[in-house]
Amino acid sequence: MKPSQLLNRKSRWTQGAYARDKNGHPVYPRSTQAIRWCAEGLLYRCVPDSKRMRAFNLIQKITIRPLSIWNDDPKRKWTEVRDLLRKAVM
Repeated sequence: MKPSQLLNRKSRWTQGAYARDKNGHPVYPRSTQAIRWCAEGLLYRCVPDSKRMRAFNLIQKITIRPLSIWNDDPKRKWTEVRDLLRKAVM
């Protein structure tokens, strides 16, 4: 599944952790308990290791900041994250 497919609803996005469970606790992005992800957590969850660095490099060119910092910006909107992932991971 592509990151943008998992992040097709705002309720599946998080900030401040790679992933969270139904109680809001941080979990590993590939955990079966994860129901919400940040942009970086979604890349770890969905993108094969062999393609992940390419996605990170492309995102870095767009955001000009590390992805986790960009995602966790208090002014960041879910739609911006969703759209970025759509560009970076077709």
